[in-house]
Amino acid sequence: MGVGERIRSIRIEKKMSQLDLAGKAFSRNYLSQIERGLIKPSQRAISHCAMMLDVPAFFLINEGAELNDLIVRDLDDKYLQMKNAFMDNNYEQCVYLFVKIDDLGSFFSSKKLMSMTLWATKSYFALQEYDNSMRLIESINQKNQAVCKDEMEIGLELNLCKSNIYYNQGELKKALNCRLEIEKKINEYDYDLDVSYRIDNLSWIQVLYEFLDNTSEVKRYFDRIQELTKKNKVVTRGLLRSMTRYYRDANISFQEKMSRYKILDSLARMIDDWDRVAIIYCSKIELLFDAKDYDLIKENLDELNSVIMQIESPILVDYYKAYLSLFKSKLMTVYWRYIEAKKLLNTAIEFLEKNKTRPEITLMIDCYFQSAIMYNMKKEYDSSLLYLDMAETASKKYGLLNRLPKIYNLKTRILGKVNLDHIDEINEERNVN
Repeated sequence: MGVGERIRSIRIEKKMSQLDLAGKAFSRNYLSQIERGLIKPSQRAISHCAMMLDVPAFFLINEGAELNDLIVRDLDDKYLQMKNAFMDNNYEQCVYLFVKIDDLGSFFSSKKLMSMTLWATKSYFALQEYDNSMRLIESINQKNQAVCKDEMEIGLELNLCKSNIYYNQGELKKALNCRLEIEKKINEYDYDLDVSYRIDNLSWIQVLYEFLDNTSEVKRYFDRIQELTKKNKVVTRGLLRSMTRYYRDANISFQEKMSRYKILDSLARMIDDWDRVAIIYCSKIELLFDAKDYDLIKENLDELNSVIMQIESPILVDYYKAYLSLFKSKLMTVYWRYIEAKKLLNTAIEFLEKNKTRPEITLMIDCYFQSAIMYNMKKEYDSSLLYLDMAETASKKYGLLNRLPKIYNLKTRILGKVNLDHIDEINEERNVN
């Protein structure tokens, strides 16, 4: 039995039409010619048919190949072991199983093999083994070709992992390009994906443009998310991310911002997004510092502490505790209590020394900047300028261009003071002489 005959036999057994099997990968006529043995199928066509028919590719191309019940049960067992390890966040075990299963890769159906590769990719990412994660991503060649929905979704997830790797390594433009490629594929192939998935991706595009200080694109993607949300009448984590980030820098009054954050807080609690609630409180506290409402800041710090206790992820709990320490340090600096302020800053920095991935870089820059403010208030200008240089270097290295304006502003003010002090010293020397 040839390849075409095997494909036809399994297709009929699974009660699929030629149109169903061809999907968007190729035409019905092309499949018909394959099944009749008129043309030799490409490797891509074989992979696609194997994916759609949920059989190993070798089963289609190797004459006499069989999968007896014992082999099928063994493969299914290994597949479930790896799936359970991933679902239980046991990433070391997931990777261990994948390495063992990898030798049997040709025996698994394309669909299952791609799923296992995705789990392994995400596990390597969670373990911060980015090179191994990227290696697996590159091992699955998507090449922008039209494929079945299952394969398309896995391909998008792999591109998402790639974006997250670039993000954690501070390569924001590459991370953005991956996210834009995801949106392009969704539009190009018109797949009916969950709307929350698409909104989440668009919100990250907005955030990355914000980091790169492209305000026009930030506004454009914010508007697209609003339009998509209203059309589908949904509240998603991506929507809340988009609105929280946008309103922080929006050209609206302080009261209007606080009012909108109150609404966002309610929406985030409604869907149990406690990570987003914590971010909202951080944004509110920053606004209150600008307004110099220190009593309300104390209240919000207590509330932020309560919110942190609701977060399940240990790493996020430590992250927001570090920000809590940073805000308390900032408050102590306002009251000229520098020793306490320095101790609190050190608490935040201890977290940074243990966690050096990209999401903590913003916290690191904020710690540098707060240190600069503290030393500026103490009139220790050399130390202040040193921390500003560190903040500037980190901002440029990791592409956080939106952090630079406030750094340059404070540096200009300090240099102005230093120059004035230098002039006063010269005048004093002249008077003495």
